Amino acid sequence: MEYSVESLFLQRNKHLYIISYVDGAPMSVCVICVYPKPNVIYIKRFESASKVRGLSRMVLIESLRRLLIHGNRPEIYVYSRPIGSKYIHTERPISHSIQLCAYWESILTEIGYSTMRLTHKEAKSKEFKNIISEHKGIAQCLGKIIDEPISRAMRHAPESSLDEIMVILCSSRDLTSGSLIFSKPAEEPSTIMVQKTPEKSKDKKEESSDKCSFLNQEIIQNVTRDEILKILKDLQNGNTSEELSHMKKVQQIIESGSIPKKEPIKPFKLTIKRPKTDRMNNQIFEV
Repeated sequence: MEYSVESLFLQRNKHLYIISYVDGAPMSVCVICVYPKPNVIYIKRFESASKVRGLSRMVLIESLRRLLIHGNRPEIYVYSRPIGSKYIHTERPISHSIQLCAYWESILTEIGYSTMRLTHKEAKSKEFKNIISEHKGIAQCLGKIIDEPISRAMRHAPESSLDEIMVILCSSRDLTSGSLIFSKPAEEPSTIMVQKTPEKSKDKKEESSDKCSFLNQEIIQNVTRDEILKILKDLQNGNTSEELSHMKKVQQIIESGSIPKKEPIKPFKLTIKRPKTDRMNNQIFEV
C-alpha cells in the first residue's frame, strides 16, 4: 500500500509551519522558530493525527532533511514535553516524558545530529554547563525563546546567574515533566543524509547573515496566521481550496513496508516496585 503525502512549508515572520496531509486530510503540523544570526532552529510544537503508526515521524524526518540540505546546518533545540493539541486532534500522543524525549532524539539522530539532554538530573549535577558550552548558538538564544524553561526563568530573574537559574528550575516541574534537547550536526554525518543537492550558482552572492542559509525555494513566505488557520480548517473539512491547489507543495510517496514496525526509541531506566515480605505471616504483598 502506498501513502501519498503532501507538505506545505509556510513562513510567518520567524515562524515556519510544516503542514502535512494525506489523501486531503491533515496529518501533522510542526511549528519551528528560526533564529538566523546564531543559526539555530527551535522546534516549538509537533502534532500528529496520523492513524498509521510511524508515518508522521517518517514524514517529519524527510521534511527536516529538506530544510537542512542547503547551506550550514543549524543547531536544533527542542523542549520535549507532553502537550495538548492546538491545531489538529492528536491520535495516541506520547504522554511519558522520557519516551517522548527518546522519540525526539531518534528523529534528530536520523537526520545526522548528535544530541545531549538536559533534565532535572543534569541541572542538579552541574552537567548543564558542559551541555550549554557545547552548543554556542543555542546559548545565544536563551532568554529570547517564549515557551522554554531556561528563557522563562531568565526573564523572571534577569539578574540571576545560570547556576541560580538551574536552582529555580530544579524546584519547578519544568524539568521533571519535560526535557531540553540540545543538538548539533554530528562530526561524521550519517549516510542517511547523503542526498543529491542542486549545485549552487557560482555567480550568486552569498546570502546575508540575517537570513538562514537553509531556507530554500520550497518555502512560501509572508503567510499570515489567518491564512494558516484557513488552510487547516479547509483540510479538516475536506475542502481543497483553489488557493491551496496553487501553492507549492512537496510530495512524498511512502510504501507501507518502508515504515518501521516499531518506532525506534532508546531504552530508558524503569523503576519497578519490589514486593515486601510481611514478617508476621510471611505473605508477599505489593506496595
